[in-house]
Amino acid sequence: MWVPLDVLLIFVALYPVVTAALWVAGGIMFKLLDEHASRFDQEPPDGWPEVLVMGGRRAVKPR
Repeated sequence: MWVPLDVLLIFVALYPVVTAALWVAGGIMFKLLDEHASRFDQEPPDGWPEVLVMGGRRAVKPR
């Protein structure tokens, strides 16, 4: 019979490992399925949107 403390210790021991595995698997899936570097190589036809720099009062365009 499991003592609640044993269940808690198993949960605390496995939680970081399981969540790290999920993050790594998600990153690999994103890289393989969704992220296409070639679509970022060209500037959009209407140009890049202006970006407001935090703390600044003016909008700047990315390089």
